[in-house]
Amino acid sequence: MDPLSIIASTLAIVQAISMIYKAIQHLSGLPNKFREVNRNLPLMQSTLNLARDQLLGLPLDEPSKIAIQPMVSACKEKAKALQDIFNKVGKGVKSTKDGSLLDFYCNYLRPLGKAHRVENLIQSILQDLDALATNQLFKTATRSQMAQLKEAIN
Repeated sequence: MDPLSIIASTLAIVQAISMIYKAIQHLSGLPNKFREVNRNLPLMQSTLNLARDQLLGLPLDEPSKIAIQPMVSACKEKAKALQDIFNKVGKGVKSTKDGSLLDFYCNYLRPLGKAHRVENLIQSILQDLDALATNQLFKTATRSQMAQLKEAIN
């Protein structure tokens, strides 16, 4: 898949995560990390939009595609993992009659490992976006946006 298509798919996933969050934000016991992820979604979206817009204006040769493909693919995979977790938590509410939402979330993530915690996924996505935004190929981000990315990562 070419980088432009991957970015478009990732943007759709980010929009879906935002919609899912709106549906689950009121849930009692929702870990604060979900709110932090939601707070970073607009930054993700604007960085991806800038990258997409920049790519639309560039004739990409094969070496350039190969250079950015891993960054955008990794970003998409992690965004998809976030979406799956948000979906699972939303659906898990129905099955947590005697347990808490936090317990459900922890039990769901236990076999997946720490890399699949929402806070680790968003951190990793932001790092991928930082690498993408600073790529010499397109210099997509403004100084202000670069500062926001750095702040969100730290």
